[in-house]
Amino acid sequence: LALALRRTGDEYEGLAARILEIAHARDAERALSALEQPFAACAGRTAVDLVVLGECQALVQRCRTLCIAAVQRRFYGPKERFFPGLRALLSPDSGPAESPDAAVPGVAAAAGGVVAGDA
Repeated sequence: LALALRRTGDEYEGLAARILEIAHARDAERALSALEQPFAACAGRTAVDLVVLGECQALVQRCRTLCIAAVQRRFYGPKERFFPGLRALLSPDSGPAESPDAAVPGVAAAAGGVVAGDA
């Protein structure tokens, strides 16, 4: 039973990642807003909260641009206050699979956790 539940969870995680990739390609700002909407059925938690609580690493890897933007928005507020480089991440040209490490100084690299500028 546990294995079946895990497989089902992995399948839905993959579907969610694909939907976010398509949404990001069409309208990055709306995709980001979708991640921030609270779900009444989940005690008001947002999609970003559920991704973190569910340890959805595959989704974060596939949609890291949007995940970074959602975390930035939560900590720093409206996009006018985002740190330099985040607008480039949200632009449609960046695509959902672009590595944020080159575009945003100070973001830990996915491989090895090296922070840009510290290496």
